[in-house]
Amino acid sequence: MDAMLKRRMWKVAIAHFALSIFFLWKAIHFGDVFFEPVPPVLKTYWEVYYFLQPLLWIGLKLKLTALVETGVFIFCSIPVWSICFGWILVKFANWLNHFPILGKRVF
Repeated sequence: MDAMLKRRMWKVAIAHFALSIFFLWKAIHFGDVFFEPVPPVLKTYWEVYYFLQPLLWIGLKLKLTALVETGVFIFCSIPVWSICFGWILVKFANWLNHFPILGKRVF
């Protein structure tokens, strides 16, 4: 990976990290996850956060609730997955641009 792709990867990772923190803060700000019935706004914020951070969703599905409920897993997985997402997105975009469609770049 050359220097330009590394800079782009870090920009994507920082943007992903900021969005993840924002949606986590909004979801926590609106209240507890275990409301009955769940307010639609709260449900939307958590769904967007699960989309941005699939490690948390996987942890909940695998019944790792003791690890997830402590909050350590949540706050440790955000930077790790943001870096991974940035790397994957930049590599994928670079790979797609090697095959121009009708002479145009994809990204």
